[in-house]
Amino acid sequence: FYCTPGSASAVSVRINWLRFISSFNTEVTFLADDQEPLTLKLGVDRSNKVTATRAAEDDKAIIAALSGQQMLLIRVTPYSEAPVEVKFDLDELDAGLAKLRQACTDAN
Repeated sequence: FYCTPGSASAVSVRINWLRFISSFNTEVTFLADDQEPLTLKLGVDRSNKVTATRAAEDDKAIIAALSGQQMLLIRVTPYSEAPVEVKFDLDELDAGLAKLRQACTDAN
C-alpha cells in the first residue's frame, strides 16, 4: 500500500512479486478470511514483476475486502507457469492504513 502526496490522499495497492509475472495486465485474486474471493485485473510495470491497481475503485474494493480481516492469501498465475500464492497476517492492517492516510494528508 502506498500513497502519493498531492493525490487527494488516495491509498493505492502495488505488489512486488520479486519475479517475472507477465508483460501484460494480469488477474490477481485476494482471499481474506471468510470473504468471497476478489479477482481484479491489475497492471504490470515495465519490470514485469510488479502488479498495481489502475483505478481508485479497485483500491477501494481491495481495502474494503481486507478491512477487519485477519489473514490474506493473494494468488497470481505468472505467464505459462504454475500459480504463486502469498499469505499475509492482517492484524495491523487497519491501523497501518490509518497511519498511511494521515501521513499522506500531512504531506499535502
